Amino acid sequence: MFDERAALKMRLEQIQDLELRIIQEFQKERDLIFHRIRELDDEVPAVSVTAKPQTAMTEVKKDLEKSEGIASKTNNLPLVQSSKRNHTDLTKEAIKVLKNHSASISGKELVTTVEKNTGRNISNVTQFMNRIMSLDSNVKKPYRGQYIYEELGSSAD
Repeated sequence: MFDERAALKMRLEQIQDLELRIIQEFQKERDLIFHRIRELDDEVPAVSVTAKPQTAMTEVKKDLEKSEGIASKTNNLPLVQSSKRNHTDLTKEAIKVLKNHSASISGKELVTTVEKNTGRNISNVTQFMNRIMSLDSNVKKPYRGQYIYEELGSSAD
């Protein structure tokens, strides 16, 4: 007996299998293309004194190394990326602003200050603040739309 959760899980596994097969097909096709390019470069007559055939071969080698690097990266990628990203200048600035405020600050006011200080735009306040809270456990949301930086020892009154 299947429930929706099991069906969704099974569909995810099917998608993963399809992704792997598609990636393998592209890798095979890429290998065939590079092999054919090498054959064509080997057939170039040596009558010309210019370095064009050798240059073309070095370009193919560079392309091959690049594509192999991409292929190895795609094989090692996790299916779901981690939400724990590194601090950016925006998140660092937001944490700095929160540390400078002794009381809670509204998300809108915080974003306005961060945008003014960094010169960069934040399009989604909620998403930005959720990312900051996931990066720094001291950033808390005591009320709706309000954020505060609580040091570990200062919350025990």
